Order: sequence, then C-alpha cells, then structure tokens
Amino acid sequence: MPGKHHEKDYGGQNERKTITPPLELFYFPEKNRIAGSERYIIGGILGHAFLDRGMVCNYRIQGQKVTAFVTMLPSPRDAVYAVKQLRTFFNIG
Repeated sequence: MPGKHHEKDYGGQNERKTITPPLELFYFPEKNRIAGSERYIIGGILGHAFLDRGMVCNYRIQGQKVTAFVTMLPSPRDAVYAVKQLRTFFNIG
C-alpha cells in the first residue's frame, strides 16, 4: 500500500527500523491481490532468462489464481526485445 511503512524488531535488539516496500510493488493494483504473494526475483522471471529481474504477484480473479509480473530492464531496446520474446512464447501474432 503506498505510503505505508512496516516496523520490524531485528533480533530483539530494541532497535526499530522502518522498512519501505520497493516502489515497484505499487505497480500492482490491490484489488484481488493475494496478500503476501509479492516476490522479488533475480534470474529469470517465470522461467524466462530474458526477464532477468523484477517482481511477481498473485491475484484471485473469478476463482482462478493468476500471476502478474513487472520486470525492470536496462533500456527501451531490451524492453522491446522482451515483449517480442513473450509474444513468440505465447504465440501471440
């Protein structure tokens, strides 16, 4: 949730640290999101090496569990390449 911070006690050391969720998490809408399903992945999102790092999140939509993802790519050229690769994988003209 944007603007929310979480506090965690690290090892009972009486020291509190504020943890701010990564900004990319806010790309995922809250509606129908399965709480706690958010994951940051390095090394192949959904098994695709060309999607090197990003976040995935699960949703419950019409009774079905679906996975959404956001990938961080170094350049627009890499993004175009990734879209082409996904279109080929999913056989989308």
